[in-house]
Amino acid sequence: MGLDFSAYRCLAEALRDSCERHRSRTALIEVDRDEEKARLTYGDVLREGERLASLLIERGLKPGDRCVLLLPNQSKWVVTAAAVMWAGGIVVPIDVKLGPWDQAGLIDYAEPALIVTDADLWRQVEPLRKGAGRSCPVIFANGGPSESSWDASAAVRADLPRLRDRGDIAAIIFTSGTGGDPKGCMISDGAYMAQMVSIDKIFPLTTKDRYLSIIPANHVVDFMCGFLLSLMSGAAVVHQRTLRSQYIVDTMKKYRITCTALVPLLLRSLRDGILEGLKNLPPVKRKIIGALMSLNRLLTRRRPLFGLSRLLLKPIHDRFGGCLSRFVVGGSFVDPEHADFFYGIGFGIHIGYGLTEICTVIALNDLRPYRGDTVGPIVQGGEVEIRNVCENGVGEVWIRAPFLMSGYFKNEKLTSETIVDGWLHSGDLGRLEGGHLKLTGRSKNVIVTEGGKNIYPEDVETAFRNIEECDEYCVFADHYVWPQEKGRGDRLILILRPKEWAFSAGDFSEKIRQANHRLDYHKRISGYLVWERPFPRTASLKVKREGLALVIRNEGPRPEHVVPV
Repeated sequence: MGLDFSAYRCLAEALRDSCERHRSRTALIEVDRDEEKARLTYGDVLREGERLASLLIERGLKPGDRCVLLLPNQSKWVVTAAAVMWAGGIVVPIDVKLGPWDQAGLIDYAEPALIVTDADLWRQVEPLRKGAGRSCPVIFANGGPSESSWDASAAVRADLPRLRDRGDIAAIIFTSGTGGDPKGCMISDGAYMAQMVSIDKIFPLTTKDRYLSIIPANHVVDFMCGFLLSLMSGAAVVHQRTLRSQYIVDTMKKYRITCTALVPLLLRSLRDGILEGLKNLPPVKRKIIGALMSLNRLLTRRRPLFGLSRLLLKPIHDRFGGCLSRFVVGGSFVDPEHADFFYGIGFGIHIGYGLTEICTVIALNDLRPYRGDTVGPIVQGGEVEIRNVCENGVGEVWIRAPFLMSGYFKNEKLTSETIVDGWLHSGDLGRLEGGHLKLTGRSKNVIVTEGGKNIYPEDVETAFRNIEECDEYCVFADHYVWPQEKGRGDRLILILRPKEWAFSAGDFSEKIRQANHRLDYHKRISGYLVWERPFPRTASLKVKREGLALVIRNEGPRPEHVVPV
């Protein structure tokens, strides 16, 4: 990383020093599909950020005030976040993929002193606001009246950055969750610094790296990797505004991306693209590449050898620009088969596990050696205990670390219920195996059968992952989807959305039956239900289970439409 955080009082000071050090280097590149929209050096970030920080102060932002960022992934998001820190404020990012009602509710809840947003977004959100802070100033990064523009003139102040202390709150990050009351995690400067040190031990970034940012910037992973870690390291960040795999691959190739963070859904999409390309090769060439893949897996069993892998499997690596070496993958369950595939063709897959409440990650695969069946060892400074362990060794994951949140914003009761004697009750279930953490699911998702067995739906869902006709799937107890159906025994149902072409491809019930019979008897589904609309998802593309069940319950088919298996 290049920075010794023990020498800095706060993030703002360290961030400014990094921009000074790397003035002439490219910091940010903004791409929309295949068109480059902006390119900034670290010197540009410093100049634009200090000018914006001065404007924020001129408009009334005081040290410790909250500033909402309602902006899509773009260079102005990063510059604005840096500017808020340099002005002494607290960064409060809001997910642009939420609906306007949800965005308005979160902004009202945050009670910001200032808002930075886009005019198009604001036109939808502003009429829905009800809070007493509606009159707070708004600065428009794009569009809007000239007097409220991001480019409005303001003399750069001599007292920047306005320094704060390590225990002060740097950001309030709202958990993506599945609904309910807002949960804003208050993360301090000191927590972020401790987390960066721990991640740097496993996933270091340098001035030679070009990091692709595609996860929403309000999400903890990209807030850390695409903002703090990258800018503290002198790396270049490339923002791609679309999640379509075609443009992601093109961007990786054009800008010679070296690393990125992905959610499992995107990992699967990239894998499918590679397999489709291999399928279209002549049989002889396909056999040769298959043999080289087997050889690479054998040679990299103990540790990755990126140079050798690029040499053996050059056509595959050239597809991504020939420089890509490492992924961080997390946010939801990572299919070991997908991770194994990418490691087998020569990419470092750092599977991780974290929560908004712990800054970013508590466990991260260090590739020494690679294991696709766990979320890795506990990172430096972190501690994990498995409590209330059942007979199969699975228990509740409790976490203690210097990068734990300070608490939930405006919710002391929930804070005291979640953090007990300095330990965070994660709500996740897992076990420790040889120093690695292995997750089995969320405690609130566990289905308890009448026979007293615990069934983890995430575990059952893996049985159906290789059905090519299936695009999305989710397992429920049927009485969870339809509460009035209680008393129907231990029935599990699979909700699935087929791929578009599969709707006319004929019946695929037999494949579901075959997959189902590979499960232990008590884990087998009783039937499946075809759902034609995309599943509701969080910012990290996790399925909102509660939201999916609710929409099916309220406007979907009834239990009698479940196809027996």
